[in-house]
Amino acid sequence: MITHLHKGKKMELTVMERMGILQILSPEGDLIYLRAKRELVGKVGLTADEILEFKVVEVNERMRWDMTVPQEKEIDLSNGEIAMVSDVLKKHVEDKKLHENHLSLYEKLVEN
Repeated sequence: MITHLHKGKKMELTVMERMGILQILSPEGDLIYLRAKRELVGKVGLTADEILEFKVVEVNERMRWDMTVPQEKEIDLSNGEIAMVSDVLKKHVEDKKLHENHLSLYEKLVEN
């Protein structure tokens, strides 16, 4: 459930942060949530060109990419999208379940 509205903004997100968003979003929810999630996934998911540019491969069921290639991309997130992700991150902190891979995402979306 979205509990806080934030001013929508353009954010510089790395591949790791973008994949982190995809990892933390629940695959289940009501119709409104699933439609909002689909739109967010379209924004933060990697494009076919980015998969080639970053040399993304799957190794042992984990994604790997070329860390020497600049990875940040400016993504325009709406108020609701920021709230959707930040609420999940806050819940993970509250439950002491925040993964270290999501720390920079937490700092960008919740603390700023």
